[in-house]
Formats: sequence, C-alpha cells, structure tokens
Amino acid sequence: SAPEETPTPAPTPTPAPVALSGKIVFPVHNPNRWVENQLGAYDIWMSDPQGNNIQLLVPDASQPHLNPGGDLLAYRSWNPRGRGVAFLTIGGGRGDILTNFLEDGLPSWAPDSYTVAFASRREGDRISRIYRVNQASGEEHSLGLIANYVSTLPDGRLVFKGCTVEGMCGIFISGPE
Repeated sequence: SAPEETPTPAPTPTPAPVALSGKIVFPVHNPNRWVENQLGAYDIWMSDPQGNNIQLLVPDASQPHLNPGGDLLAYRSWNPRGRGVAFLTIGGGRGDILTNFLEDGLPSWAPDSYTVAFASRREGDRISRIYRVNQASGEEHSLGLIANYVSTLPDGRLVFKGCTVEGMCGIFISGPE
C-alpha cells in the first residue's frame, strides 16, 4: 500500500493593513521663540494618524483637547492678549477665549460639546479646583472639587486626581456636576 500523503494546509491570508483615519492634535515647544520677553513658547499642531498633512492650528497654545466629534478644540491659551482656556472650530469659523485667568488649563470637553471642564489655581490659596464653562453662553461655575487633571468620560462623568477632606488622595470619579 502507498503511504498516505499529509495534506498541505492552505496559507492563511494576511489581512490588509487598516488605514487609520481622524486627526491628532499635539503641542510642540519652540525653545527659540520669544513671547512677552520670555524665551520659549508652545504651539498646537494637527496631522493625520500617519503623520502627514501637518498644519499649525494655534500659536501660543498648549494642552489641546478635541471634542467627541473632532470638530472643536479646547486648549490653554498663552497668547498675551487672551490667556486662559479657549476653543476654536477645526477648519475655521468660531473661536474665542472662554476664561480670563492665566492659571486655567487642562480642558476636557463634555460629550455634549457645549461645556468644558478645566482645572485652575486662580483662588488666593493657589489650590487647584475644577470648574466648568459653557462655550456657547460663557457661563462658568466651580464644581466645588479640590482636584486637578480632569477628564470627561463618554457618559459625562468626570475622572480627576484629588483628595478628600479626610486626606485620602487618589483618582476619583464623580457625576458631571
């Protein structure tokens, strides 16, 4: 009898590479540019995920955060004519300074794309607190949280670094307000 041949397995097809889409916004420090008699400045740039189509979005700005739809950018403005948290529509259109305190920063869009949570040390005691501002109306209020590094989850809840009045520190989650 003839020996049985072992069938050769069919080659496994290699999946085609998936092209990423979207945009990446990022700050770049320029150590050689002067802004108000100080050496060094940040600018916000944008590119596609492959690193192509790089373009300057905002000079004198850092801490960028895109809204869920990717068409609004909140950021920390270092512009001498308007410091604080600002926003702009990607591709032109609207944009404005939202807060007027140099200490305001680290913005995070809510899922509704109308409000931005941010941290600030604007109070006299210099302790970081979380605030929220509405980009359409300009209304702003403190959330009563002594915290920093706020991020907004897709359901609107906030994640932040903070401490309780008892002194327990860590990462916390709270409701949107």
